[in-house]
Amino acid sequence: MNKPVNPQNTVNQDLTRRNIFTFPAALLTMGVAVGQSAGEGKTMNRATYDEFVALFNQREIEKAAARFFMDDIVFEFGGAPALRGAKAFVDRFFRVHDGLTETLRPRVVLIGDGYLFSEVDADFVALKDNDKLASGPMKAGEKITRTAFSLYQVKGGRFSHVKVANWVASI
Repeated sequence: MNKPVNPQNTVNQDLTRRNIFTFPAALLTMGVAVGQSAGEGKTMNRATYDEFVALFNQREIEKAAARFFMDDIVFEFGGAPALRGAKAFVDRFFRVHDGLTETLRPRVVLIGDGYLFSEVDADFVALKDNDKLASGPMKAGEKITRTAFSLYQVKGGRFSHVKVANWVASI
């Protein structure tokens, strides 16, 4: 009789496989439409999201936070502790990006009632040698691209909760 070495992994792999197929269905049940225009209050449109990305790419993080984040915003980045508040995000951004640039390139943006989902390629370029990055050491001039799925909860046309999962891009 062939038993899996770790039955828990088999269960997790099965759940992961099922979630791949059910996630798009979940987006459809949220009423997601690509490029849907903003309604009053709960959501935002693609042009507004593009404004956020432009400010982020220009490292105008304080300006982006003031314009697009609720004061009590919550950020979840994988297994890291959640960040609470726009100031916490801004402080973390500058601490993590010391000697590093990040440029976002949205690939897919889905907008629904109160939610925005994006698949984004993020290009990181080291401005100096750095061996303390979460993604591993980088030499000055080195570039890596990470892909991220981000789910933004939107209230009053601003982000109130953001969940991000990312990995090193393979394509």
